[in-house]
Amino acid sequence: MFDIISSFFNIGISEEEYRKLKGRVNEDNRKNLMFLSRILSLLLIPGVVFVYFYYGGFSNHFWVYLSLQICLILSFFHARVVEKRANTNILLQIYVFNSILIGYSIVLSTIMNPDMMAVKYIAFIMVLPLFFTDRPVRISLYICACTTLFIVSAVINDARNILPLDIAQSLIFGTVGIITSTYMTRIKIQRLYFEGKWKYISETDLMTGLNSRNLYEQELSIFPGRCRKNLSCVFLDVNGLHEVDIKQGYDAGDSILKTASEIFQRHFGQEYSYRIGGDEFVAFIPDCNENEIRKMMDRIYEEIKAAGFSVSMGMSDMKKEDIDMSALTKNAANEMSEVKRQHYQKAENDRRSR
Repeated sequence: MFDIISSFFNIGISEEEYRKLKGRVNEDNRKNLMFLSRILSLLLIPGVVFVYFYYGGFSNHFWVYLSLQICLILSFFHARVVEKRANTNILLQIYVFNSILIGYSIVLSTIMNPDMMAVKYIAFIMVLPLFFTDRPVRISLYICACTTLFIVSAVINDARNILPLDIAQSLIFGTVGIITSTYMTRIKIQRLYFEGKWKYISETDLMTGLNSRNLYEQELSIFPGRCRKNLSCVFLDVNGLHEVDIKQGYDAGDSILKTASEIFQRHFGQEYSYRIGGDEFVAFIPDCNENEIRKMMDRIYEEIKAAGFSVSMGMSDMKKEDIDMSALTKNAANEMSEVKRQHYQKAENDRRSR
């Protein structure tokens, strides 16, 4: 029995994988919170106006609806503020938001309308948990707590003929809410997981861990906006890789590529470094002095030589107002090609096999 219950509340991925998803879960929750608070705020405007005229002015119902609208508006703006803060856990705000809505639904269903069935509470407890993502166990416990609070309020305030129906419906629809929210949460978490997997595979070179050519082509046009003063480009090409593959095997060639990528990434960072071909790597460096980049290239040459193979590199630099990405990358590639040509002109490198 315990295994069945545990399997039911399982999120479908490992704990480690779920922890990696937290940033995307937070972002998904924040977007849903902004959408829901905004749309409910707009929908509540005619409701507040209707209640004002229906109950004849500033009645208790009017103040309840007006205060609810104020809470919704505040929730929306708070979510907008959180949007600017990186890695902010929005889960607490999600539960506060849900509690406000469910709390108001309990007040309206039992305290202010004791002789009517609790339609508002049933609607909120069924729908709200479906908009947000958290561990199924926590959502289920939250629904249980809300249902308990509703039953207590119903016992205190409901008319005697309405009370049994309200209690029965809260238990039935609370159970349905637990089942549907658990099922939908598992689907959402697995969707985020597989979307992340697909994004990683499409944007990452799996051998080296660097950004892939696919991401390189996607981001090429936005690099001028990533610098304030100038943008530099460095091309690196591994010398004689094809010959290594033939003589020593592809495992040896792969080892060289991994070593080259590790050294390249160590100096230029992972964010703007790409593997764009079999033995070609590119890095973009915003707002860095050319002399500093040349020094980094010299250190790369030394480390590569110590690792037992060689590379050819070239760089180009443009001021922000003059940036032409096609020309920038072409100039760096041309310099790299000239360095490679000189490399193979040397007697000890005369046997060129590519």
